[in-house]
Amino acid sequence: MTKLRTWLNQHPLGAPYRGLRDILRISANRRELLEQISTNRQVMAEQNSQFHATLQRVEQEIQRCMKELSDQGSRLDRLERLEYQNVQTLKQIEPLYKSPELPFSYTQSPAPWIKNAERLLGQSLEDLAPEQRDHWFYSFYSEMAGGVGHILEQQYRVYLPLLPKIPNARVLDIGCGAGEFLNFLKTHDVPAIGIDLDAHEVERANERGLTAVHAEATEYLTHCDERFAAISLFQVIEHVPPTEVRPLIEACAKALAPGGALLVETINLRNPNAVNGFYTDPTHQVPLSDNYLSFVFQWNQLENVECIYTLPEWMAGISAEDHSRCYANYTVIGFRKS
Repeated sequence: MTKLRTWLNQHPLGAPYRGLRDILRISANRRELLEQISTNRQVMAEQNSQFHATLQRVEQEIQRCMKELSDQGSRLDRLERLEYQNVQTLKQIEPLYKSPELPFSYTQSPAPWIKNAERLLGQSLEDLAPEQRDHWFYSFYSEMAGGVGHILEQQYRVYLPLLPKIPNARVLDIGCGAGEFLNFLKTHDVPAIGIDLDAHEVERANERGLTAVHAEATEYLTHCDERFAAISLFQVIEHVPPTEVRPLIEACAKALAPGGALLVETINLRNPNAVNGFYTDPTHQVPLSDNYLSFVFQWNQLENVECIYTLPEWMAGISAEDHSRCYANYTVIGFRKS
């Protein structure tokens, strides 16, 4: 066999054999190559799948890291804001806990009370005769601050929508003074009448074209047959002796028309400045709490009783969530059964 294979490889007559052999070798090599290519493709497909899976995990990890960085950045921003707010808060509360170095004595001039009142009243104190001074005293005192009309306007606008509209029924303003509320009602076409114990204040109201009567409230209501759409006592009840508060409120409740409203405004004892505000006027009798007045309203069978707090006056140390302590005044309102 060896000699025959050698002869076929070398003799010209063995060329067909050699060609067939080469074809068979090429065919075998081609099969091996195809098998190798197929194997390589499978390996590449597996590697590609593994690569995509790895790439997906890497992308997820990158997203997680970026989210953590973003969260950390947000936390850092919040921390910086909190630190800034903390610094500002400390600056605000420092005067409350840090004892200031005060001088042994301190002098301060009071406001020009008389000049303020003269400007608003158009009346010079020096021009008053001695016998007129007592007549003008409370008018001067009521205007000593130089005018609070802008504050009263805001408060009256709170009350206006609460006043019932009852045909042929007026509003009665007890303690009307110079007619601030009466004038407000007049500009809004609400018929009203006022009464006051100070004859000079009644004169001032009448001079403005308002209807006001010099009278004591309980006595006036006792002898009055008129029934009112609303009765208001703004900064008046604190002037009433304690034993007369209940009879006055009872008389007011009875003088209301069916569906009429009673409004009593006074200094809010829940506010830290209440004591100072109350005793700036020596004619004040005793401060009355919103709990007591609302109880007396209910005692006199007034319905839908509510407390309205006005004139915001926040102070450090008061929670802004406790609104009942953040206002200088409160008003109790209740309605007579229709």
